[in-house]
Amino acid sequence: MNTLSPATPPVGAPVINEAPRGNAHWWFTELDQRALAVGSERWLTQVVGVHVEGGDVWIQLQSLPEQLRDLTIRVRPEMSVADVVSAVEAQIRRATRHTR
Repeated sequence: MNTLSPATPPVGAPVINEAPRGNAHWWFTELDQRALAVGSERWLTQVVGVHVEGGDVWIQLQSLPEQLRDLTIRVRPEMSVADVVSAVEAQIRRATRHTR
């Protein structure tokens, strides 16, 4: 999707437990630099783009430091951070199976 725009973290963003609908900065703060482990795969995420479309948010992530893998997650309004992390981990699992 070419409509993703670069995401930058907000200065002094408030800490809240639930995502405000369509708030790109909130999602950036929650997912950028997050460590994930799926089997032998280790990811440190870098958010490279966030696009808000209606009630959905599309987030493009890369793994650090190699930046060789990237993925895009569609976040629906009812999804929590835990739901998004689970979706990212599921995509990593699928990608790992395809590369073996």
